Amino acid sequence: MGNQQIIENINKSVLKTDLPPLEPGDTVNVHVRIVEGEKERVQIFSGVLISRHGRGINEMITVRRVVDDVGIERKFPIHSPLIAKYEILRRGDARRAKLYFLRDRVGKSRRLRDRRRRMGGDQGAGTGEKSPATFVIKKAKDGQFYFHLKSANGRTVLVSEMYKAHASAINGIESIKKNAGMDERYEKLASTKGEPYFVLKAGNHEVIGTSEMYSAESGRDGGIAAVKARAAAATIDDQSKE
Repeated sequence: MGNQQIIENINKSVLKTDLPPLEPGDTVNVHVRIVEGEKERVQIFSGVLISRHGRGINEMITVRRVVDDVGIERKFPIHSPLIAKYEILRRGDARRAKLYFLRDRVGKSRRLRDRRRRMGGDQGAGTGEKSPATFVIKKAKDGQFYFHLKSANGRTVLVSEMYKAHASAINGIESIKKNAGMDERYEKLASTKGEPYFVLKAGNHEVIGTSEMYSAESGRDGGIAAVKARAAAATIDDQSKE
């Protein structure tokens, strides 16, 4: 085993496995452990997630909030042991990987539209249609690639990891198509607030796709059924070159 593989195995051992799907536009509570001598307390930083970048142990999020018309931003290593937990308070309808434009907005224009509102109801609704799905590939500002699996009505069913190369993102799509039809590749989870979601894993047990939060277990089961039924035949919309 090479040194690089040893380092990767060590990094994997400290990655958190109970993370909710954190996406730009989400309003989140980050519970930060504050150690003062022999005492420990938890401080909550609440705001809008405006960026997520990096991969593995180096993955970071930036959370922004406004207090008395003054913007405050903090960066958090996602897998840091000093983070007790993440809570998703609201799912924002953001269609960009980075939301730095919010820095220039004032008043109500800072508020993003609720994603569930755009979907027209519960996230589990409409998963019974036999319409085609699409893998949408995009490129983040840091040069990494990612993709969403979207249903015909534009609802995001599955979100990928970040990839350093375009070819790796294509391989990720092929892996999802290969594994989507296997029941044993799905793991049903719940966030710290009890919201159901699921992850899709490859044969090596690595997560290759993460769902959105659902309001009920029936919605999550419908999301799994949608991925199983549509991923294999889904087309690819490569927007990373635009």
